[in-house]
Amino acid sequence: MESKSLRSYFDTSLKCYHLYGLTTNSSRIRRFFTTYVLYPLMLSLYAMVLYNLRFKHHHIFEFAEVSVSATTFGNILIRKSLVVFSGSLNENVIDKHDQFWKYDSFSKTIAARCYRSMDLCQMLINFIMIGTTISIVVHCSLPLFLKDLLLPQSSWIPGNSSIARIVLYIMEIIVYIECLILMEMFDGLYLLMTVNLKVQFMLLRKAIESINVEKEDDEKCWQKMKDYCKYHKFLLSMHKTINKMYSQFFLYQYLLTIWGTCTTLFVIYNKSSTLAQITESVFIGSIINTLLIIIFIPASEIEIEAEKVAFAIYGIDWYNSKSLRIQKFVLFWLMHAQIPVQMSGAGMLNITRSQMLQIQRIGYSLSTLLSKLSMNFVLLFAFFTFWNKNAWGLIHGNFIEGRIIGGDVAKAAQFPFMASLEIKASTSAYFCAGALIHKNWILTSALCLYQANNVTVNLGSNSLNAYDPNRIQRFVESSKSTIIIHPDFNATSLQNDIGLIYIKTEIPLSENVQTIKLASINLPTLLKATALGWGQTSDANSTLAQDLQFVTVEIITNLECQAIFGSQITDSMVCVKGKDNEGPCYGDTGGPLVIRPLGSSVLEHVGLSTFFSGNGCESKDPSGYTRTYPYVDWIKDTINKK
Repeated sequence: MESKSLRSYFDTSLKCYHLYGLTTNSSRIRRFFTTYVLYPLMLSLYAMVLYNLRFKHHHIFEFAEVSVSATTFGNILIRKSLVVFSGSLNENVIDKHDQFWKYDSFSKTIAARCYRSMDLCQMLINFIMIGTTISIVVHCSLPLFLKDLLLPQSSWIPGNSSIARIVLYIMEIIVYIECLILMEMFDGLYLLMTVNLKVQFMLLRKAIESINVEKEDDEKCWQKMKDYCKYHKFLLSMHKTINKMYSQFFLYQYLLTIWGTCTTLFVIYNKSSTLAQITESVFIGSIINTLLIIIFIPASEIEIEAEKVAFAIYGIDWYNSKSLRIQKFVLFWLMHAQIPVQMSGAGMLNITRSQMLQIQRIGYSLSTLLSKLSMNFVLLFAFFTFWNKNAWGLIHGNFIEGRIIGGDVAKAAQFPFMASLEIKASTSAYFCAGALIHKNWILTSALCLYQANNVTVNLGSNSLNAYDPNRIQRFVESSKSTIIIHPDFNATSLQNDIGLIYIKTEIPLSENVQTIKLASINLPTLLKATALGWGQTSDANSTLAQDLQFVTVEIITNLECQAIFGSQITDSMVCVKGKDNEGPCYGDTGGPLVIRPLGSSVLEHVGLSTFFSGNGCESKDPSGYTRTYPYVDWIKDTINKK
């Protein structure tokens, strides 16, 4: 392979820094234009993108639109900020590349391998630049062909005037052009520096492995070890400098990727999304996560190669030397080399592959929470959930614990919406639970109602049999106007297992009798909820609990539930499981699953008990609930017709 200067790989990045006026020999006019014209221009545009949230927050699609714009320009802005304020440091780092070992100093095979790594890195940078250019051209051209699209990226247009729109259009094009330069001088430089540093650690390892204490003179080995240890310290200092250059960027990119991923995933999985919205979200999500991979993989490759250096030091045959100084030197060098060579984001997260894989899970979890969340709490909710995934399980300031199978007894008025239902059919009588959602309406399972002749509704008391002056009882005779079952209910598959009981005389509300709010969001996974009921407390004891029981359960994914129960688990269902065998049992059917969303002072009804495992209530299998949120419109329409 033809010999090539290592510094030549960095020529393009240096030219970009010079073009921006950020090198020591750049003209002051360029530096002034970059720092005091283009940079404030970008800040102004980003401020208008964020200000657009004031007008686009009425539903989640508008929030997603603003989020995509904020994520896109945020990626550009953070690069511009770091380049402007640390340009001289970047130039100094490039200058220090003259101190690295020359690839040609080693064998032709090793040198060819080193050059190949750098050439592949350069090819990747070229590919990124081509892809970025195509993306920019497409985005900047779309408003010319699509009348509904005012700008390449959503932004606040002052006064909605045509002149302001044209000015913003030009501003966005300028920022996009800057993006091309920044990708080369920021991302390209990062890739080249990290790949070269990985190669240098590999060369150091090869050099250390060449030390043979048994066959070489002690003085020669001693000199080699000192030189290699000194070079090892130089590589570690370069690693520290690169981390310093990009530390804040790592953290910002991490948070920005979570934000961008959760909003794009929401749009992709939402059934009401249009093809254009899904396509754009897939495109944006792919770019965001590709940029993340470009950050994490090279950093972790350095860590892996640096660890191999430690193994090479460990492999030195120091025991063949009679020199005590060599033996001590190897020992202390090895201790120093065993410190993990990891990059970090502002000291708050380590840039590792395992950390990279967690981002998609966090983004997916947050995307489920955004589906119907009030825009006033979106950002606060996302931040809180990032640090505490149990945010939705708070009741009375503490996490609820206990279980229906031998569980905890509810306090008086703790759950004032609970209704016990004594149901009589033609040939049998049975018990269910429900919830008061309106002064005249009880929400429960259709399975409880579809054979009912009459229902006795009990409200205001946690006890089934004990005398309670707060108890309110209503008798409901079954008819088309009083027992209303979802029209698509299937008693075999338990699809659409939801029904309503109409009570003709209004229920007087009090401290012990209150309605519960219907779900405002489709229940997310990986969070906590509370299940309620008077069902059996064990498989062996068929009698009902005499007092209302409650239990903390964890929402699991439908895929996890389908692995146990099969394809009968649909999107309108949700499964829960406790820490051990906690969960509903016979008599709990129709009972509510409740949560208290962050920022809300009231509980919400998010599910009603539909089924549990055929292996018994006390098995560790999950239990199934019908989601409330998909049926909110049907419930409201039914109530409004009365």
